[in-house]
Amino acid sequence: MKEHFKQDIIKNIEKKTVDFKRNIYIWDLIDEAVYYAADICLEYYVKANNSLPQYWINHIVDEVCDGFTDLFSEQFTKESIQTVHERVNSMMGNKSAARLSINEYYEKVNQYYAEHF
Repeated sequence: MKEHFKQDIIKNIEKKTVDFKRNIYIWDLIDEAVYYAADICLEYYVKANNSLPQYWINHIVDEVCDGFTDLFSEQFTKESIQTVHERVNSMMGNKSAARLSINEYYEKVNQYYAEHF
C-alpha cells in the first residue's frame, strides 16, 4: 500500500510545486498528507458499504505518513504524523464535509498547477 501511495504523493507534490520548481514547506506536506489520507479513507468507506473501522483509518494514515517519511525524512516528523492523524480523524467525523473539503483542495492544487505551468 505504501509504495502505491508514494507514487501518488510524488505526483501530487509535483503539481503543488509546479514540477518541483517552487518551494514546499512542512505545512504543505502536512496538508497534502491529510487530504490524501482522508481521500483514501473515504474511498475505502464507500467500498466497505459505508463502514470503516477506526483501526483501518489509523492503518491508512500510517501508510500515507510512512510514504511521506520515506520521501521527506528530515521534515516529516513524529509531530507531523500526529497532526495528520488528528486532522484525518476530525474529517472522518463529518464525511460529507470532508469530501467537499478534499475536492476543493485538489481543485485549488490543479488550478495553481495549470496557472503556473
